[in-house]
Amino acid sequence: MPHVIVKLWPGKSEQQKRRLAEAIIKDVMEILHYGEESVSVMQARTL
Repeated sequence: MPHVIVKLWPGKSEQQKRRLAEAIIKDVMEILHYGEESVSVMQARTL
């Protein structure tokens, strides 16, 4: 089960973060042949 952690500087909109997570999930599914239920993305803010 791939779990991807993305660290971002403050200032990105919720829409940008959501689009990034969706793109990461899509690519992991395509490249590694996992179903969507097997991939998770966590976004952590860099201080």
